[in-house]
Amino acid sequence: MVSRPGTGTTSEAIISDCPLIMNGIGGIMPQETVTVRYAERHGIARTIRNAREIAAVLDAWEQSPRELDDLKKNMRKRHPHNHPRDILERAMDCRIAPVDRVLDKPQLRQDVR
Repeated sequence: MVSRPGTGTTSEAIISDCPLIMNGIGGIMPQETVTVRYAERHGIARTIRNAREIAAVLDAWEQSPRELDDLKKNMRKRHPHNHPRDILERAMDCRIAPVDRVLDKPQLRQDVR
């Protein structure tokens, strides 16, 4: 996928293990810099500065499938640990039970800190 480096698109790419090329053509907008730095630090995307670089990245991935495999492996390491269903169950527990009883669950106590 080639996209501007927004957090929504980047999150979707991570969840789906979809190779991501961040479009930096014309520059990176200030609100995108955090996402670009995160992607570079964790090896989950490539950033391009001009259109010709798209072909170069695709060629590199074709010539070195290991680089693409590593990128996908790095994405899997960034997957959230909880399924959205878990989050919903926690929210429901908070609605039904007193907060101190919910926080008494070992798996929740760690998240609150």
